Amino acid sequence: MKIKRIFLFACLFVILGSLTFFLVVVHFRREAAMHESVWSEVEQRMEWGTVPLPHLVKHYEEQLDPEIPKIKVTARQFGDGCAVDYILPYDGTIRRSTEETETDQKKTWFVNLMNNFQSLPVLYDGYGYHDTEDWEEVPAHFKIQFEQPPTGEIVVKDYGIFNKYGTATEAGKKGYKSVGYIHTFEAAQKLEFDLWLYDGIHGLSAMPELRGLVVEYEIGGKQVEYYILFQVIYDGGGLFYGEDLSHLTPLEE
Repeated sequence: MKIKRIFLFACLFVILGSLTFFLVVVHFRREAAMHESVWSEVEQRMEWGTVPLPHLVKHYEEQLDPEIPKIKVTARQFGDGCAVDYILPYDGTIRRSTEETETDQKKTWFVNLMNNFQSLPVLYDGYGYHDTEDWEEVPAHFKIQFEQPPTGEIVVKDYGIFNKYGTATEAGKKGYKSVGYIHTFEAAQKLEFDLWLYDGIHGLSAMPELRGLVVEYEIGGKQVEYYILFQVIYDGGGLFYGEDLSHLTPLEE
């Protein structure tokens, strides 16, 4: 009888131990799955690129009007104890008149760059997508080196891209300490700034998938504009996931 009780207690101990182990494993697997589901989306978006950035820079510079002075756009992205410098492609044009163009009316300045949006890097602006106490999102640091120095002030206009066609939307002047979408700098051959928070982002029901900067300045009596595009990751969205992107003509590596 005593041996039978010992045997029953032993069986019960093994069963309870196995059940406890099973629950612990399930818990950690669930935590790992949740963690992986969040980061797999981030990693997928960061690894979507199909064309190296230097190839894109060369591709777009070769398309520029020869009258447009070249620039060099560098975005330094800070990570966990490290920093990476991205040389970004850009598009550009010269304003031949003060009249509004069809591109201005449709706000499609970034359409050419949109063809290769999957190869553009994700840049942070301090919004803080990662909702954890030990994560501090550091805004990307921009450097724009002008081949020819501007003769007047430099204006940078900030836009969000919400749809797959690359239509631009001005950053809204909303909320406390809003600054709008226009940022003005003194003339300099090298412009530097930390990427500011997309204005009005906390009041938006839908987040932009990309951001675009229009850099305007005058040189030699000509009004020059440059267009810069990059990915953002405000809500962990799928970046036009599942949408028909057949209208795009990306560069092949």
